[in-house]
Amino acid sequence: MRNYKTEAIVLRRDKFGEKDRLITTFTRSFGKKTLLAKGARRPESRFASATNLFSRLDIVVAKGRSIDILTEANIINSHSAISNDLQKAKLAYWIGEVVTNSTHDEEPLPTLYELLVNSLNVIDKKGERRIVDFFAFNCLSILGYKPELNKSVYSQDPLCENGDYLFSPLLGGITENHPQNEGRAISAETIKAMRFLQNPWEKVEKLRLCQRVEKELHLHVCAFTETVIEKAIKSEKL
Repeated sequence: MRNYKTEAIVLRRDKFGEKDRLITTFTRSFGKKTLLAKGARRPESRFASATNLFSRLDIVVAKGRSIDILTEANIINSHSAISNDLQKAKLAYWIGEVVTNSTHDEEPLPTLYELLVNSLNVIDKKGERRIVDFFAFNCLSILGYKPELNKSVYSQDPLCENGDYLFSPLLGGITENHPQNEGRAISAETIKAMRFLQNPWEKVEKLRLCQRVEKELHLHVCAFTETVIEKAIKSEKL
């Protein structure tokens, strides 16, 4: 296969040489791919706007010896509201970091691609903060890292309604609050909220949470995500 077509979302771009860019994309058909966009740093280049971060593209790529080369790029959605809003940009960078650091090159994950497309659309239109927790939880579940939220990962006992529990990113779920167990306290309300993240976004966005539970939910999802990807999420500090 000398040339191939697919859909792609631009997650990262780096300077390469004097006029080119290396772009990290997540594609519908091939998963994560790094591509060479020749001349993309020239203002008049046909790739100048297409290689903007978080653009969704139809692309044609030529197979190269060491790196594949972008030959055509048509914009499906530029997600222009993200680039013009700092809060929306932070959310997009957040999920972009998760995808980049949790996936391997050329590992097709069409379900994750759809999740990424839909999540960026939510950020572009509404900029809702909860979308990063929804995205991270479901992204990691797709990759096989779904946390255990129905029984103790330590004792294997079913969770009690009013039990005293910890959430342990290292153990991968809920455990009893014993001195020998590692983790951070988690309330019954937050356990329920985390379980609810498995629902479609249309339901998740309507879930009413108090500020304390919303904050606690994000804290635990972020800690679990950073443990799985073995990196701090830089956008969390922005």
